[in-house]
Parts: sequence; structure tokens; C-alpha cells
Amino acid sequence: MLSLYIGNKNYSSWSMRAAVLLDAFDLAYTEHKLEFDDFSADGVFKQSIGKISAAGKVPVLVDGDITVWDSLAIAEYVAETFPEKALWPQDKAARAHARAIVAEMHSGFTALRNEMPMNIRMVALAALLVPLAGPVLAQDRSMTVHKDPNCGCCTAWAELARKGGYDVTVVETADIAAAKASAGVPEALWSCHTARIDGYVIEGHVPLDAVARLLETRPDVTGISVPGMPMGSPGMGDDPAARYDVIAWGGKAGEGTLFQRVGDPAP
Repeated sequence: MLSLYIGNKNYSSWSMRAAVLLDAFDLAYTEHKLEFDDFSADGVFKQSIGKISAAGKVPVLVDGDITVWDSLAIAEYVAETFPEKALWPQDKAARAHARAIVAEMHSGFTALRNEMPMNIRMVALAALLVPLAGPVLAQDRSMTVHKDPNCGCCTAWAELARKGGYDVTVVETADIAAAKASAGVPEALWSCHTARIDGYVIEGHVPLDAVARLLETRPDVTGISVPGMPMGSPGMGDDPAARYDVIAWGGKAGEGTLFQRVGDPAP
């Protein structure tokens, strides 16, 4: 029987792609859910997934002695292994068209997640609690962004955060260094703008899926940062092929620990 290794279904839309595929075509499999943590090299998640796949990401499909990672590669493997399920259209032209659409969606999925992060648990919790504690819940989604009045990329990032469902207040200041010092951002991790949300600090052009994961998992850190202003990061061109790191600091993260690596080959 197939074995599918996935992450948190409330957060990991990459994992859901493979799970939905197998369910939709009524394929039997055993599900193994790996718990997300801080994604550090010695963390529980990386240690667990490392025993299954050298790629170190979910989803991973295991079929006997064959291991396949990357959600699109999994789809291709399933289509080849179970031709009777007809995952792809039988008509050659229709099949080519379907493959082109899938490839386009797959290549742009990171950018889509950045603009529309998936966090089902928070959305479901909001639906339950808003009637009882609307003002308190709304405060949890409130974000204050401190920026220089002349910084256009900061404005672009704040707009992406608004589209992502955050209640953004922009505070313009000519002394942005003071805002960073007040927030406790190490100088080595400085970027252009500094935001605060629900007890955490967000420094620079951090992808919104990283913000969502921070708020969901609530690690013992002060905040997360994308140091500098890397081209292709949210507000800096939004290039899904861009590569840069999101760094956590404070608390258990110390002066700086990798929180998320952006631009690795898509899982």
C-alpha cells in the first residue's frame, strides 16, 4: 500500500495537494502526519522527514522501495502507476493543455501562498469566536507597520498584508532605526520596515505564509526577519523563483536561527 507523509493539514497546502489527489481518485494509502516545529536542522520535523526523504520536505509518497517527493512528481508517478484511474485526459491535445495548466500553477504556487497564505485553523477559530470575542480577535489580526515615508516597497508589503487579511496600520517615521531598536531587532537582521503583530516583530519583506506559521505555531522567539531587501521577496517584485532566508531571533532562536528557506525547489 502507498504511504503518504504530510504536514499539518491546517497549514501545509503542499501536503494537501497530494492527499486530495489520492482521495479524489479513490487510491488506498496510509497517512503519516509529521508535526511542524521551528524547522531547525535538529528539530523534530527535520529529523523525522530526513529519515524518509533527503529533500527534507513534505509531501513524500513511498511505494515499496520507491520514494517520490514534490507534489507534481507524485501526481505524475500516480498517473503512471495507476493508468486505469485516468488522471490525465485521454485525448492528446487535452492532455497537453492540462499539463501546461498544471505546470503553470505549480511554478507560481509559492507566490500564491505568499499573497494568500493558508491557515484553516485560524479561519475556523475566527468563525467560532468572533460572535463571542470579536474585539479581542480583531486585535490579534492587527498589524502595525513602521516605515520611512519615502519607502515604496514598504508600502507594497503593507498592501500585501492587507490583502492577506491583516488589519494594517502604517506609522511613518523619519527615524526608522529607533523603531527597530525599540522592537529589539538585531542590527544584522535589519531591513526597511518593522511590523508588530500579536506579540511578535516582523522585520522586512517576510512572506505572509511565514507570518501565518509564526502566529499558528507561536514559537518562543521575538520575531522573524528577511534581512536586507532581497529582490523577488514580497513587495520587492514577488518573484516565485527568488531565494532568501527568513530568520527568527530572540528567545530560543538566540541571535538568529533559520525559520524558513524561501525558493528551494517546490515540495
